[in-house]
Amino acid sequence: MTEAGPLERRAMNKGYMIFTLDVKDSDGMRKYMKAARATITDDIRLLAVGTPEVLEGKWYGTTTVIMEFANADAARAWFGSSAYKEASEFRHAASDAKVAILDGFDTQAYAQSSPEDVVDLFGDLL
Repeated sequence: MTEAGPLERRAMNKGYMIFTLDVKDSDGMRKYMKAARATITDDIRLLAVGTPEVLEGKWYGTTTVIMEFANADAARAWFGSSAYKEASEFRHAASDAKVAILDGFDTQAYAQSSPEDVVDLFGDLL
């Protein structure tokens, strides 16, 4: 516990989108990447793209992409935009994918947590 009371899991101002892709058509994915790139504005950050080193369990796909947005609502808006929907048709044709959005985590609260109260940060996720 902190002096202010139990730690709470709080969404930060960031949202993250994770794509796991099983690429079937490299040329089609190149078309997708060009079309999707045109929809990515300066406030969207591409954090990682590549083949992950799987340390445990079975990972889906051959390529993973992690993107950062101002918040989860911004990620949803981008994903649902007509411009991205048009670009995503290339991805649908060239790969099978799983796509998820995550709210950011309160890293400051985590840094200030102790081993005893860190579980409070995860709230009902456990």
